[in-house]
Amino acid sequence: MTELDEARAELGRLQGVEKTLFKQLLEIRAAIKTQESKIDELVKKGPPAIDRLPVELLARIIFQSLPNYDDHCVSVEFRLVNRRSNLSTVSRLWRNVMLNTPMIWRDVVLDGSPLTVAFLETQLIRSGNVPLNVFIIDTFYKPTLVWLNVLVSAANRWQCLYIHELSLSNMDGILDALEGLKFPSLKDVNIYALKRNHTINPTFIPPQSLTVLSLTGDTTSWLSSGDIHLPLLEVLKLAVGHAQTVMDAIVSPKLLCFDYCAEYRDDHCISFGTGSKFSHVQEVTVDLRRDAGDADAFCEEFRGVRHVTLYEESMVVFFMPNDRDSDLESVPADHWTALESLTIHGGLVGLTEAFECLLRWLTKRQELGRPRLSVRISGRPNLPSDGVKLHELYNTLRTCCDLEMESVALHSTVRCSASNGSFWLDVLGVEPFVTNDILLDCYISNRCSMKTICT
Repeated sequence: MTELDEARAELGRLQGVEKTLFKQLLEIRAAIKTQESKIDELVKKGPPAIDRLPVELLARIIFQSLPNYDDHCVSVEFRLVNRRSNLSTVSRLWRNVMLNTPMIWRDVVLDGSPLTVAFLETQLIRSGNVPLNVFIIDTFYKPTLVWLNVLVSAANRWQCLYIHELSLSNMDGILDALEGLKFPSLKDVNIYALKRNHTINPTFIPPQSLTVLSLTGDTTSWLSSGDIHLPLLEVLKLAVGHAQTVMDAIVSPKLLCFDYCAEYRDDHCISFGTGSKFSHVQEVTVDLRRDAGDADAFCEEFRGVRHVTLYEESMVVFFMPNDRDSDLESVPADHWTALESLTIHGGLVGLTEAFECLLRWLTKRQELGRPRLSVRISGRPNLPSDGVKLHELYNTLRTCCDLEMESVALHSTVRCSASNGSFWLDVLGVEPFVTNDILLDCYISNRCSMKTICT
């Protein structure tokens, strides 16, 4: 056999192998399709995908879907009881998972909804030994004290206590009922709408465990006597008048964050004479009017602060000198020698008096050789800013700080023109590439909408 014959024989053999393999490939592909169809049928006959999740993961999903309390929550929206009831009717599995997950039952809400003592006792059982969050919200019903008597049996598990918007008689009754009780695990206390005649005895607050304290309302008679030592307190929020009584009374060596909003009454002013015992605080959020007190004393009290959040209306309080005709006059914010970042919430109408004061202060800091501040300006969606003025503000401020802007709504002078078959949109104060992108997005969106309608 010649070499040519051998090559032809080898080619024939390889072609035979190819046909065999191709036949096997077709058979395998057919088998794969059959198996896929079988799997699809089995999946359709089986339980829903969410029921095939591990029980721990399903419990976590259900827990995350429950309403969470925050400072902006109102009682109408906070219907946790209804939410839990609805979720438990999805399937038998969901109901079993919920009933056997104590974390789902940690939030106890007393908001005037029809509750029974038996229901609360059952919830305490279902919550096992997890810490409890107790919310007493907007209720004028006498049974509140009856419900409270059930809950105090688990006072050692109270982690958070929120008392909001109660009637005068109910507030008095609840605070009286809590006096003298021990809450060894209570870390977060939030009392909203204190009235002038509400007097809270220091024994009501657990000094050894509290880390967050928030008070809103009138604190004229907040403490009956003496100081209150809160060694673990990290966050203090006050939206009150006569805050001096609270500031004088509290001793908190670990306080990190202070949030203060002056109550808008002529007789509600804040002053400081505590000997700068809060100089270790790292973060301050403040909403202070021009006539709400001594801003210089306020800044000296928190002279060690690193991060400050202000509202635009409060800026002149901290950055305007007492002598407006002198650029060399010191301003209250000069006491913040360790400041690293400044956040400003406001309408951002441009270089207003407030921002001019800030600009002079930042420039003076720069001339003194101090580190550049990180300044973040946050707008308000319901208060749009003029594009031209905002552009001027941005270009001016960024020369003396590391500037960031977010959530800024714009309203601008818009000029439209059409020539040579082209449409032009000129938005004063906004770069051309921005308006081009806006037009392109609108065009694509409209085309998609029209296509959908036509088809």
